[in-house]
Amino acid sequence: MEEPYRIFFPLGILGALIGSGIWLPTWVIQQNFSFLTPQILFFLPRNNFPVQEHILILFNLFLSPVIAGFTLTAIPRFTGTLPMKPALVGLLFSTYLSLFAFFFLYDYPIFFYLFSFLFFFSLFFFVAQRYRKASFQFPGYLKVFLFGLFLGAIGSFFILISLFLKNETFFAGKYLIFYGMLPLVIIGMGSKLIIPLTQIQNPQVRGAWMQRAESIP
Repeated sequence: MEEPYRIFFPLGILGALIGSGIWLPTWVIQQNFSFLTPQILFFLPRNNFPVQEHILILFNLFLSPVIAGFTLTAIPRFTGTLPMKPALVGLLFSTYLSLFAFFFLYDYPIFFYLFSFLFFFSLFFFVAQRYRKASFQFPGYLKVFLFGLFLGAIGSFFILISLFLKNETFFAGKYLIFYGMLPLVIIGMGSKLIIPLTQIQNPQVRGAWMQRAESIP
């Protein structure tokens, strides 16, 4: 496969379908199969209002692969550096599959949160390496994007260690991810792509903005 990292985009679609569809089987079970035990339902939500599962799925199984696919596609092109080696893409893919598998194994949350941290740390490390190897100074939008991935790695680490510490650590990690990483990732790449995407019929505006975006320190 010439660009193996594109596999993350369909994985993101699958995660979105699972995250959005988790409510229907929950309702069906509550209405018709409430006699089943949690041990039998290890692969489905164990409560009447699975908002926590919904959040975990959408972040880890939907947003994670989408961000990974975009990062591995765009960053080498924007920075003029080499793409991630196929072997490392395979390792990141295996990390995601492990994250996917351990989500459905409720009795082993440490592995789920561990693979979540490893996934985002790998993305941050990949972009940080391209920052060091780039032949030019990173423009502002890439710095914002890099810092967003850093907050994602730190946030997922806080959530991991919350298994051994107080709940405040979990919420700190959650806030770093949802109010730190996600806005910065969107602002970072959005500021680069919003004009080209909305001005497809106006190449002069697109070209001027692309040059402007690259010159912002």
